[in-house]
Amino acid sequence: MNLTIPKPLLLSMLDSTARSVGQIGGSGMVLLSADADSLAVTTADGTTEAQATSGRATITRDGRAMVDHRLLSQAVKSLPDGPVSLVMDGRGKGLVVDAAGGARFKLLSADPDNFPPSMQARIAAGSVASSFIGADFALTVARTIYAVSRDDNRYGLNGVHMEATTDDDAGDMARLVATDGSRLAWAEMEVATGAVQVQPRRLAPVAFLGAVAAVCRDAATVALSLGEHGLSATVEGDGMTVTLCSRWVEGEFPAYRSITEAIKTTSTVTVRRSDLVSSLRRVGIMATGQHRLVTVTTDATELRLSAAGDGGDAAEVVAATVEGAAGWRSGVNAAYLADALGQQASELVTLDLGAALDPICIPSPHGLALVMPMRID
Repeated sequence: MNLTIPKPLLLSMLDSTARSVGQIGGSGMVLLSADADSLAVTTADGTTEAQATSGRATITRDGRAMVDHRLLSQAVKSLPDGPVSLVMDGRGKGLVVDAAGGARFKLLSADPDNFPPSMQARIAAGSVASSFIGADFALTVARTIYAVSRDDNRYGLNGVHMEATTDDDAGDMARLVATDGSRLAWAEMEVATGAVQVQPRRLAPVAFLGAVAAVCRDAATVALSLGEHGLSATVEGDGMTVTLCSRWVEGEFPAYRSITEAIKTTSTVTVRRSDLVSSLRRVGIMATGQHRLVTVTTDATELRLSAAGDGGDAAEVVAATVEGAAGWRSGVNAAYLADALGQQASELVTLDLGAALDPICIPSPHGLALVMPMRID
């Protein structure tokens, strides 16, 4: 291997694949593959795979190298701006990394044949393709994945459910839904081209969706392919193409519509999102225990928040407009409610309240967030 590539481009390729770095021989490795047309930077962790390819490298000799991802990234960052040279030594055991006026690094290269086989071909077989606006995809992911259960033993809750929906004005939509049993969030995005078709008992991994969202925020579109064996996303970036693949998380997602359709609203609270989030964080300092219980009470013109713990108590009033039945009082996990509010785009948010133990609903255009309240002793 012998090539030169602009430093910013190589760093972008390494950053785009950083979330899928897997341990191979005790180190987080990256595979560099150069041919006459392009350079490919690939990482894999056994569940997900990320590959960034670019035709902007000047390649004088084909070849492959498998080196430590962290060391390569740090070495490239330390070099002066300008072209970076990547050259395999004559024995094929080390990758020389340098640039004019900078240090010269030699990274040990493991056997590239030990890198995991690519997942792309198997996932692509029989898959159904669709595309979305990059910013919409990133926003929809952010509005849902915070509610995914982080407990791998929560069967059916440790991934994101995907389904096709329709809107009278926007047309075909894709809906992402997540829940951990104590909160639920769904959000929709318009399908630009193609169709969304997910097989039963298939959930999208949080790590995959987060990695795609990170690379597609500034992209015009993201192409998504859903197949029997997994899902993949392709994003056209500045001078490179990023492809991410993942296996499905197997699990039966709960019948969430039975929850959302059964909610009966008796009062509506309109409040400034930033004011309520700040208040929850302050009062929540005194909320001890696993659930960080904060008591919320409504009045005609305000929300009253209070919390008590072993070290003392706290209370605060937040200005609000309350319509409907006043005097609603219940407990809530301060962090869960703050998370749900933090994903809302509007500064003025609406809380739909029912009975004391009914979910707190935060509706938004093409989305809904629910937080289950807690019983107050």
